[in-house]
Amino acid sequence: MSLFSKKTEAYFSEIHFDLDEDENLHSILSQTRIDKRTAENMEGSMKITYKNGVAAELFWIEDGDYMEQEIRFKEKVISFRDYPINNYRSLVTSRKGIHQLGGIAPVGFKVPNGKTNSPYIYLGFLNNQDETLQWLPFEKLHLIFPIYGGFDVIYLDYTDPLAPRLLGEVGVEGHGPPEYGITEKSIIEFESTPMSLNKLKNDYLLTGKQYGNTGAPIWVQGNFIPVCPVSGNEMRFLLQLNPPGAIKVSKTDVNFKDDEYPEYTEVLNFGNGVFYLFMEPDHKTLAYFIQYT
Repeated sequence: MSLFSKKTEAYFSEIHFDLDEDENLHSILSQTRIDKRTAENMEGSMKITYKNGVAAELFWIEDGDYMEQEIRFKEKVISFRDYPINNYRSLVTSRKGIHQLGGIAPVGFKVPNGKTNSPYIYLGFLNNQDETLQWLPFEKLHLIFPIYGGFDVIYLDYTDPLAPRLLGEVGVEGHGPPEYGITEKSIIEFESTPMSLNKLKNDYLLTGKQYGNTGAPIWVQGNFIPVCPVSGNEMRFLLQLNPPGAIKVSKTDVNFKDDEYPEYTEVLNFGNGVFYLFMEPDHKTLAYFIQYT
């Protein structure tokens, strides 16, 4: 019997009601395909049932409850493609964790050249000794980002993993919040917190234990897959961070000039937004950006 004559199910971390045949949508579905167990433990996810090679049924899953939705399309409903199932993992604190949020950069690490009017904040590292991150091209990926700069997207070249290079300064120079007492030379460090990547449990979300996730993105301000400025290839989702406010500042020389944003120098906070990281491993390029609800 042909595959397309059978009923096929697939689960996704993103919800789309418009399922027109479209290469961009196929890219999004490819990056967000997850397993059934993960989908049922998320706050919101999607199931598509394919019949005869095309989408036939759409279900919105909320906390494990399935609600059938009407499929909308203008020309041709999306066809079945057997995308690999992404290994969605929750980033949670663990004393024996091999990943880290916060801390200080290793000796010899150099931040990119290029004025940002906001310091590059060291966010920690991911370790490719984790079985779900073995595709990373080096053992430790050290994460930095000018959190307070208000950027759209920043692309960094990690050919030298201890000296990332800024790829283009359009939209970088001149940004930053100097009116709040932060400059490119400001010091803000966060407590070193060991982390693990575990299979998603419903209570991680209910109790705020999940600091972020790998495997599949959940965009909060529109679907966006960066394109590598070196190769022209779509980049692969790596990490999403939305810390629950428990990682505290360990050292800073910043004193805000008003009382409106004191939490930014008290805990790790992305302006109440969500931090995303995509990578093109062959060319060792990364894209960093923040989305706001």
